[in-house]
Amino acid sequence: MQNNIYYNEFLNNLNNLSKKISNLMQKILSNLAKKTNISLLLLAVLFAISASFSYGNYVFAAATVAPASGGSSISLDNSSAAQGGGSYNTINPITINESAIGEIKLGSHNFNLPSQWELDQNSPITITLNWEQSGMGISNDYSFYPQTPYFFFVNVDIESNLAPASLIFSGIKVRPTGSTPTNSLKITHSGNDIVGVTNGNGDGVTGTNFGLLTAVAGSANKIVITDPADATVGGTTNVTIAVQDQFGNRVSGANDQAVAITVSGSARISGVTTGAGDGAYNSTAETITSSNGQIVVAVTDATAETINIDVNHATLDHSSTQNIVFAAAPQPPAGGGSNPATYSNYGSSSGGGTTYTAPANPDVQTTSRPLVYASADGTQVNGAITTTSNRGQLADTTLQANISLGSPINNDQIFTLNTSGLSSAREISANLTSVFLRGVIASYGGGRGIRLTISAHAASDEQKSASALDGLYLFDYAVFPVSIAVENNEVVAWNYPVQLTFDVSNIEYPREVSIARYDRTNNRWVDLGGSANGTMVSVAVNQLGDFGVIRTLEQRRRVDNLRASGVAATSPQAEVLGVRIDNNLSESDYLSAAGDVNTLLGAINVKRNLAQERLFYNANVKSLIRGMQNLTAANINSYTNFITYGSASTLKLGAGERAGVLNSYKSAFGKLPITARDWQDAINIATGRWTAERSTAAEAQAARTFRQIYRREPNLTDAHDDAAINVIAYGLRPSARNLQSEQAAIRIFRGIFRHSPVSVTDWDAVRAIAYSGAKR
Repeated sequence: MQNNIYYNEFLNNLNNLSKKISNLMQKILSNLAKKTNISLLLLAVLFAISASFSYGNYVFAAATVAPASGGSSISLDNSSAAQGGGSYNTINPITINESAIGEIKLGSHNFNLPSQWELDQNSPITITLNWEQSGMGISNDYSFYPQTPYFFFVNVDIESNLAPASLIFSGIKVRPTGSTPTNSLKITHSGNDIVGVTNGNGDGVTGTNFGLLTAVAGSANKIVITDPADATVGGTTNVTIAVQDQFGNRVSGANDQAVAITVSGSARISGVTTGAGDGAYNSTAETITSSNGQIVVAVTDATAETINIDVNHATLDHSSTQNIVFAAAPQPPAGGGSNPATYSNYGSSSGGGTTYTAPANPDVQTTSRPLVYASADGTQVNGAITTTSNRGQLADTTLQANISLGSPINNDQIFTLNTSGLSSAREISANLTSVFLRGVIASYGGGRGIRLTISAHAASDEQKSASALDGLYLFDYAVFPVSIAVENNEVVAWNYPVQLTFDVSNIEYPREVSIARYDRTNNRWVDLGGSANGTMVSVAVNQLGDFGVIRTLEQRRRVDNLRASGVAATSPQAEVLGVRIDNNLSESDYLSAAGDVNTLLGAINVKRNLAQERLFYNANVKSLIRGMQNLTAANINSYTNFITYGSASTLKLGAGERAGVLNSYKSAFGKLPITARDWQDAINIATGRWTAERSTAAEAQAARTFRQIYRREPNLTDAHDDAAINVIAYGLRPSARNLQSEQAAIRIFRGIFRHSPVSVTDWDAVRAIAYSGAKR
């Protein structure tokens, strides 16, 4: 209080001084009419000095931000998508220093990571605040675990009032989540104001910089031959061989990888344009050292043949191999025409050599390989597979098939495009069934010609935006446009679906991926799901457009839990006594027996981790069982095991969220689950389903909370009101989280209850606001 008196006295004295300066300036002004321009300049300086002293008794200032360093050049080997899961990197502290009191305003201040980055939720962030000197107060613990993987926040409930505040966040651990290098993107601020700080919009570009994060290619992992262009006899084709990380990114810093290159048949390595060799080239084998992670060699052949090019390396994966077709020079057709080549082996591609186009940009090279075949019902295909490279890097690959249908239409037509040079999805196939083809011709009529186009290239900036993805992860930012036209009229929709199949064998946990289509009307990706068969994911579509291979937020959580539990990326679905766990009854049965940890581990196919069990027992179970009577050691073990390992339908939740489920159950029913029926209700809470057991007391309290939030009585015949009551009473979790909705709900909660959510029931109310759909 004494400091406040001194500070107010200081402001009064400062204001009086500014008034005296203003009076003095007025006297000078009255005598200026006959003065020189120098006097006018002096007057302007005096005005500037006066303005710097006072404006409504407030000193002009702005908070200064010392952004976190240490986030540049983080290797993709640390990505959550890396083999075995990557490690987190600790970045240096974020520091915010006020220049004057009150610059960090009341309310929530969010610090948001850019897309393709996440926080370590199992590592605490420490807040250092000069609260005694500044008088600032916050509602957070001074050591807290990040609330989500994507942002953390501090809630200021008292602005600084004694002296400028200094707010420091340390112990921040981050890692990339993607598989491709990123530009430098900012950690940004959102929420209530900080004077001098510009809030971000989530794109990692807009707003004040609180720390730059950059992901770079991982360490050298494999030697890969880019699909080389074919050539004619006597011609030369350049072959690019890249040093890549585990995700297929070129390791540009690899300048010392010695690669043994061999070609078969009569072919010769006739030159080296990138890399270092012995300087004399005309052989079937050369050892070349990489430059900037790349080798480019010239290969020539005087014989019409298909040759093979292989690589070898002392330590890196060198399984990559490619064929090059050296075709005989095409002869002029007799009689002025020629029929397309016909092949009985369905799906073959061949033709009279590679066609080279001459683009306007000399850095761009386009090659075209013919696609010609016929099927048993007389259907003929005459098309091409075209690839476009920019400065040696593959930029686009397109399959275009002009289909002349036979009569009657009896055969399915399956087209496959190799996309491994552009995406983790190795290929995309489109199955045009005979039923589909007959239906399209009947609907569109006018002829029997169909054109199918399948492409792969980089997503547009709009398709990569946070608003378009809305929490989805788009692998490699690659898109796969698919279109069909009948007699040059594009087919918009049809009754019989086309099946698209993606080979996702290069993606870790291939069962945890989906297919999405880009909705151009609403500028957002729409999750279509997908049926997994081994490492293939298929989806039946009645509308074409741009498709992508995605991982939803729920799938990403499941993958994180699978990695943490040590589940192999290709492990089969768990079985108990030979019966697949596809229903909640089996799940509740083995959870009720989870006092025997082997029962649970056998059910979900994970390895035991004693250190994690001890951690979660001390962190969660001790407080959970406090005050509970008649619990056996097996009961207590079941809670530890559930929080540590989860179950079939709760693997998507983190350990903290599973602990929250048990706390919600305890809050609702005044007990903890013991029987299979009890565990069934715990599962229902975790998966957003209504519980079988009801609690009159919990629902009565929920009704009181409902009235505080919505300022009216709940109408239980209204689905949204009923959902709100059940979420508040029993703590039902949403099937899919929306972090923006949750942030908005937290702000609404603070506005109503004048404090941040802390207790189990507080967070249940936040979920009701975010997800129930109830309105005031």
